[in-house]
This record gives sequence, structure tokens and C-alpha cells, in this order.
Amino acid sequence: MLKRLLILGIAGIAFVLGANYLLVYTLNQQVKRHRNPQDESYWSAYTAIVQFGQHPDGASEQKAKSALDEASRKGVSKTREKFCKITLKTSSAATKAGAIPASRQTPI
Repeated sequence: MLKRLLILGIAGIAFVLGANYLLVYTLNQQVKRHRNPQDESYWSAYTAIVQFGQHPDGASEQKAKSALDEASRKGVSKTREKFCKITLKTSSAATKAGAIPASRQTPI
């Protein structure tokens, strides 16, 4: 009787751990599939904003704004979107005020 309980207990633990692993693995894959396009959109927008900060002109500002709009359309998280908007606003305000000469600007 003790052997049967021991075997049943081990089988139950193996089943629970296996089911848990499969559930966590599939959820993790779904999160990665959802996160990767967001990361690409965010980093392309962020790079465009940094380039605008380094070389402020009308073309780079337009490029940064369009990259930010595209990232917003592709579903970047609200936190990342807000961070990019604040960075763009700060960069454009600093360059318009002449606070940071274009030759002295560094990436954020």
C-alpha cells in the first residue's frame, strides 16, 4: 500500500510539474511574440529622436515625429510612448532655445 501511494505521489508531482512547465513555456512564448515588435518600434523611434538631438534640423525632427507616430500605431506601451514624447519635447526645446549647440550634443 505504501509503495502504491509513493508511486502515485511521484506520478502526481511529475504530472503537475510537467503541466506547469508547459503552461509557463507557452505563455512566455506568447509574451515574447508580442514584445519583440514593440521593442523594434520603440528602438527605431528612440534612435530617430536621439539623432534629432545630435543633429537638430527640420528633416530629422520630422523623421523623429513620424517614427514616434508609427511606434504609437504599432502599439508600443504607454510608458515607452510617454518617455519618447518627453525626450523629443526636451530635445526640441533645448535646440530651439539654443541651450545645447548642435556640435556639443550627445546621445541620451
